[in-house]
Amino acid sequence: MSNFDDLFEANSRPEMEEKNFDKDAWAEKKQAERDEVYALADETTKEVSTDGERFKAFLDVKARLIHYTATNTLLVLAPKPMATQLKEFDAWKDMGASIRKEETHIKILEPGSSYERADGSIGTGFNVKHVFDISQTTAKPRQRPNAVRDDRQLIAALIHRSPVQIQGVDELPNSMGALYDREQDVIFVRRGMEAHDIFRSLSKELAHAELAYTTPDYNRQDAAFAAYSVSYVVCKRYGIDVSGWTDDQILEVYGGVGQLLLHVTTTAIIEIAEDGQTAKGFWYSPGMIAESGSSANSIWEAYGCDFVKEDGEWKMWHLHMYTDFMCQFGENFTSGSGSGAGSAFTSRPRMCRSCLHTAWRRRCSSSAARCWSWAFSGGISSGPPTPRAFSCLS
Repeated sequence: MSNFDDLFEANSRPEMEEKNFDKDAWAEKKQAERDEVYALADETTKEVSTDGERFKAFLDVKARLIHYTATNTLLVLAPKPMATQLKEFDAWKDMGASIRKEETHIKILEPGSSYERADGSIGTGFNVKHVFDISQTTAKPRQRPNAVRDDRQLIAALIHRSPVQIQGVDELPNSMGALYDREQDVIFVRRGMEAHDIFRSLSKELAHAELAYTTPDYNRQDAAFAAYSVSYVVCKRYGIDVSGWTDDQILEVYGGVGQLLLHVTTTAIIEIAEDGQTAKGFWYSPGMIAESGSSANSIWEAYGCDFVKEDGEWKMWHLHMYTDFMCQFGENFTSGSGSGAGSAFTSRPRMCRSCLHTAWRRRCSSSAARCWSWAFSGGISSGPPTPRAFSCLS
């Protein structure tokens, strides 16, 4: 095998000081850049979760950049909400385009090398990638002819990809256009509707069906926000009118208007293993869930948490919530008339909102951004969560 090291030796100059590559400094710089990107994703997540117009802009970007993750969609939304086509510097150069002066790159995340977690599972690290939108370059957007989309073909495509049976009916409750019935595992579609109304209604119920298949503790009320969001993105991408979906409707579906969630936690009982590397925690949460003009429920839940120690720091590993009982205010909790799980008493474990926002957080994305990922992927399917720092045991 040829050795070309002598070329570098011959090119060296006596008057130049020999430089040493500082691996630690390079790693520190890259970590700082990743932290900056994570912070931007967190900040943008807060914006889209409290502002209906901003959230709709997030969905619009997602519809244009359909293959981007939820986190990268947030990272594009922040600096360039109208982005349509993203490439790296060299990719634009290969196309004969140059970056316009004073344009700043957009930072997104791409998968890097794998690593082994403390529990032996394999995780994936993420690196920062610099891209530019076509509007930041000298490239001319291609004038694509307006696609003539046949309504019948669009609806047929939805039906073809359906995981459940679809059946036409003459009437549905509350004038609904379509309804996913989980017990019968079928989507009923009201006959006689216009094509776009069928597409909007059917896409939303298809999202419900997918979520029911991929979410262990699916219920229609909790899945409404995800299904609504998926339907909006699909309609937007394929040219279906979404002008009737207002910002207020989005926030109402999300549950951000007139909703009270109060979970008071008792003092935790934490048992640390003999090796001092893992621990288990348990605590109760008597609380309430109420929605303006809808319902108000008392709820008692038990939290169970696994902790793991990494590099001398305690971190949350798994967090689960178990509902003991839930019933409407003013009713006997032993009557079994609760409005939550169908009966007052239940021992069925389910993942809670806190779990999505804390224990299931990955270093590669913001906490709430994982909720958007959940909405578009139908659930977290990428394996065990990355442990997150937890200060109580420090």
